[in-house]
Amino acid sequence: MQTIAHIRMPENGVFQCRVAENASLMPGDACLVELDYGLDTGQVIDLYGVPDGSGERLPSFRVVRKRTPEDEPRIAENAAIAEKARAAFQRSVSREKGHVKVLYARLSFARERLFIRFAAQAAVDLRRFTGQINRDFKTHVELWQVGVRDEAALVGGVGPCGRAICCCSWQRQFHSVNVRMAKA
Repeated sequence: MQTIAHIRMPENGVFQCRVAENASLMPGDACLVELDYGLDTGQVIDLYGVPDGSGERLPSFRVVRKRTPEDEPRIAENAAIAEKARAAFQRSVSREKGHVKVLYARLSFARERLFIRFAAQAAVDLRRFTGQINRDFKTHVELWQVGVRDEAALVGGVGPCGRAICCCSWQRQFHSVNVRMAKA
């Protein structure tokens, strides 16, 4: 039987990953995951088994191991580097015509990717600014422009009901809003 885990990534995305036979994971455990770009951290949401020979296609991503206390200094160092990169990117795009707000910057565990999420009032192309950050921080930069709902999910907040906003707490997929719904 092959064990499959749902892993929540730091940006609240969820991936299915194969779990190694010798790994003992429980829901809520922090772990290291091997993705298409390299090692990154995640948290186990739940686990389930797939019988061998069932013909079900197994995920290509896999859980490498449970996170250990020895990993914490590297994670803290990655956060400090990501904050420096966020500040440098914010300085670079501050002269852009449209207002650009950098919401989030994070470095993968193995430092292969720097993820930068930003919000802008209009569509902007900021790829020309990534070259300098690539050279300064020696990593690949992934820029994602996010919409209003994604911005709220990243930043967080309190809804009109007094609780944490739904897109930040439990709702992960957004359905489109048409004019009739907006009028109502």
